[in-house]
Amino acid sequence: GVGSVAVALLSKLGYEVIALSGKPEQAEFLTSLGASAIIGRDEVLALKGKAMAKPLYQAALDTTGGDLVSALIPQIMPEGAVSTCGMVAGIKVEASVFPFILRGVSLLGVDSVEIPREDKQSVLNKAAAEWALPGLNDLTTDLGRSELDATLKKILSGQGVGRYRLNLAQE
Repeated sequence: GVGSVAVALLSKLGYEVIALSGKPEQAEFLTSLGASAIIGRDEVLALKGKAMAKPLYQAALDTTGGDLVSALIPQIMPEGAVSTCGMVAGIKVEASVFPFILRGVSLLGVDSVEIPREDKQSVLNKAAAEWALPGLNDLTTDLGRSELDATLKKILSGQGVGRYRLNLAQE
């Protein structure tokens, strides 16, 4: 769900969003969230292992980790950044120092634990006001405890779409 929310939010804030997906059947869904274009995961992964590639993106928000981060870094424009918050595809990143030294690319992690309370509150305030996404519940599938195992397997196999909310009171 992080990727879906990111597409919707960045589009709302006026950014041109190019969504990357391994699910071609979800192109219409991503376009409805605000993506101006959709590219396939394999298209980006084909460049993994290159020290430098044609700079195509000002920034990238990665929600999976692993090889995708490794493939995106060489494609970032000068002074751009890759922000990563996921690790379902792996915890290791293989990258040359060239994009960092020659282009000034930044690799940014997301701290949702140690961030000061005031900063968390500031983000929550924005999410409730100017960043509000009224259709967010449309992206969310509610599930009960009995559905959790099957849903996790679906997500881990790359078949998850949108957000999932576990209702502990629901069997």
